[in-house]
Amino acid sequence: MNAQELFLRRYRPEQPGMSSHHTGMSRRMVADLSEEQVRRPPCPGVNTIAWLIWHVARVEDIGINRFVTDGEQVFDAGDWGTRLGVARRDLGTGMTPDEVLDLSARIDLPALHAYWDAVEERTLAIVERLRPDDLDAILDAAYVRQVFARDGLATPEAGWVCDYMEHQPRGFFLIHLGLTHIYVHWGEAQAIRGLYGQPGR
Repeated sequence: MNAQELFLRRYRPEQPGMSSHHTGMSRRMVADLSEEQVRRPPCPGVNTIAWLIWHVARVEDIGINRFVTDGEQVFDAGDWGTRLGVARRDLGTGMTPDEVLDLSARIDLPALHAYWDAVEERTLAIVERLRPDDLDAILDAAYVRQVFARDGLATPEAGWVCDYMEHQPRGFFLIHLGLTHIYVHWGEAQAIRGLYGQPGR
């Protein structure tokens, strides 16, 4: 099994009627929570579920569309900044608690789920067209830094993210930013749900 096959097996249902843990995840994160619980942290300094959904969708959008391929972000193609009501276009890494609260209060929640859906749809379209050899290409530092600067992907406080991504193969961005990164924050969302007295989803 190559990286592309592994990705698709985890990302989408293998057979009709099978559930995909990735598909619909943003809605499971907010199931049975009030809007206030989605937008506010259970205690100071903790991320909100609204922010987690935004961050995970941004990371996948950027990782797949800018580093697995050299294409246009879904965020830009669909004017999602306007639709979400959010001026920021970075990854979100390094945001202060006050910035997390501000974004969470402003963001349009139905548009946020729709953005996640659009990112998933684009991801599948790209991955289904990939050849295994495409994932071997190493992204040099100059390219990664150019994309980060041109697309405004990180604040100065999160410059280490750019350093971390230099000299990685495209397959790294596919598996990590398109697949495994989400489960770190899925666990975080489940902990937040537990603090609100809701079972995991």
